[in-house]
Order: sequence, then structure tokens, then C-alpha cells
Amino acid sequence: MSKYTTQMEAELASATPITFEMATAFAEQWADKDVSVKSIVAKCKSLGIDYIPKAKAVRKTSGITKAQLVKRIEAQLAMESDSLSGLNNATMASLNTLLEVIA
Repeated sequence: MSKYTTQMEAELASATPITFEMATAFAEQWADKDVSVKSIVAKCKSLGIDYIPKAKAVRKTSGITKAQLVKRIEAQLAMESDSLSGLNNATMASLNTLLEVIA
């Protein structure tokens, strides 16, 4: 048996397109029906109602790769190129910290 009444389905259909924020508001409105945001999104898709997902977070990038950081560390330590290539598996935070310490 569906958690969704025909009235709930009609509300979703009349509010099309549904955004993540709208789905969250519907979930709060229908909290007594035990309906989650994820469930509302799935219901929209099953009813053919347009759904606009939440925008993905944009990752900050420093514009430098791990390999470039390792090359800088090697240069600071006057080492041969690729002698510290194993550091490519380290985290960016660790590489940045190491470079700061030896600089």
C-alpha cells in the first residue's frame, strides 16, 4: 500500500518541476505520513514529474596536482626527479604540510 494519497500526488504534479528544496518542504509538510525527501524524489520520478536535483558542491582546487607538489618537495630537498614518487599517494594536506615544513 502506498504512503501517498491521490491528493499528495496531485500536489506534487501541480508543483512541477520539483526541486530538492521543494521535496524537503513536502517531506516536512507530510512528516506525519513518514515520507522522506528520498521517497518524494522517487515518487516524482515514478509519476513522471520533473525533478531538478540539488546542485553538486563545487570542490575547491588549488590548481596544483599531487605530482607537482612532490616535484616541489624534491626540489626543496635537492633530490633527483621521481625519487619521492611514492608520495603521490599521500593526501594533498600532508604534501602541503611537508612542503611548508621544509621550505
